[in-house]
Amino acid sequence: MTAVQQPGTERREEIEANLADVGDAVQRSSSVNSTHPPRLVAVSKYKSASDILAAYNNGQRHFGENYVQELCEKAAELPSDINWHFIGRIQSNKCKALAGKLQTIDSEAKARKLNDAWESAGHPHALNVFIQVNTSDEESKGGVEQHQVEGVACTIAEECKKLRLLGLMTIGSIEGSHQRPNPDFLRLCQLRDDLNAKLGLNLELSMGMSDDFEHALELGATNHLRIATFLTTRAQSAADLISFLPATAFTSHDLPFSPYWRISAPIAVVEEAYHNHDEWVTKSILPVARMAKFSSGRSIQEYAEEVWNIEHQPVLNCGL
Repeated sequence: MTAVQQPGTERREEIEANLADVGDAVQRSSSVNSTHPPRLVAVSKYKSASDILAAYNNGQRHFGENYVQELCEKAAELPSDINWHFIGRIQSNKCKALAGKLQTIDSEAKARKLNDAWESAGHPHALNVFIQVNTSDEESKGGVEQHQVEGVACTIAEECKKLRLLGLMTIGSIEGSHQRPNPDFLRLCQLRDDLNAKLGLNLELSMGMSDDFEHALELGATNHLRIATFLTTRAQSAADLISFLPATAFTSHDLPFSPYWRISAPIAVVEEAYHNHDEWVTKSILPVARMAKFSSGRSIQEYAEEVWNIEHQPVLNCGL
């Protein structure tokens, strides 16, 4: 572990508040239906080691990363007792580098490679893994097709003695996240029940992210939550929201920042920014929750397509 710069007071307090808010929401939603408190995995991709350290100092121990190099670099400089979860797509040749940090399996081949890597490293205990399931049948989504899940589960159980199948994981569709009940969550629950019955397992579920984790808890069927809002920056006004954008956003269409930089803002703040600020800037803050409704009744996605003919992925994802 190398020395990591401590976060400033304002940023530290912001992360503390985020942790408290998420903890309160989890307690409200899980108190009736969940028999065990879920494990919270703070999605920390693109976030600084300083931000992660602030959350760590407040008791957060599980963090999720989407990219191999970023995860390995952060793991080398942050406390060794952090539990890292790799939650992105993984190439088979990267399994050895990620052994011990991988959360999801999306093919029989990767299960075998990970098993071999874990065994060759000499670990005495089995590695817990989840099967990632494509519950929405979207080509853009990673994961095992629903009809292939049983085959992957059997491969892990019968051939991969150094792996322990802990559960199933899904990243549902945007459309599904606004339906109640969420069809992707229901499919994963059904798959879990079917596998438990056929194979004599007791599988956990990893479903629910920043925008829909409360509903996942309401179903009483999730054990792991992947939440990015631990480490988001809050915008309390339209001016705040715009101020978080780089200055080049006002002058250039070639924006130099990541499409996954997340901030948090209430829907009213986003609506004000849409109506009162430069057209290009408001294009670039199209939120993830595109089906959320403005006061006019139109969804953010409908508004953007009508006013600016936006049909592409936004430059900046803004979590509400």
